[in-house]
Amino acid sequence: MNYPVSMKIEGIYSVFLVSPLVGIGYSLNLSSKFLFFGTISVGYGITEPIANIKFFMQLPGKRPQRDEKKIEGSGGSLVGRVGVSAKYSITDKISLFGGASYRVANIPEVRAKKDVDMDNDGVIGEGDIKAGEPLKDQDGKVISFDYSGLSLNIGISFKF
Repeated sequence: MNYPVSMKIEGIYSVFLVSPLVGIGYSLNLSSKFLFFGTISVGYGITEPIANIKFFMQLPGKRPQRDEKKIEGSGGSLVGRVGVSAKYSITDKISLFGGASYRVANIPEVRAKKDVDMDNDGVIGEGDIKAGEPLKDQDGKVISFDYSGLSLNIGISFKF
């Protein structure tokens, strides 16, 4: 006989990337008012994602079951950025600028910072999260964090 089960999972995730970069750039004055600038940078990116997950399950005729888990990870990898920008001087003190850059920042593996007893049996075993091991999804595949992407900016600058 099948019994209806009510189950709810809520997750609050916090992810970030810190990536100090070192690079080189080249500027080219195309006229007295127009400046073109290109850069290429490399560095090391670090991510420390945190997942706060709440579970709620209700079986017919049983007391509701609630649980909460905090999963913390840490990982890093080489990252890079390539960008171009331009500046147009309207006056000696006011300029318009704009630019685009692309960041390559794929963290291929994030490892658990501490043990998490997922089944609450008091033993860290199969199905639990072990400190130092890669975080995996429900299919057993290693989770990666890809922060790569395009960045566009425009603005106005003032000299005082």
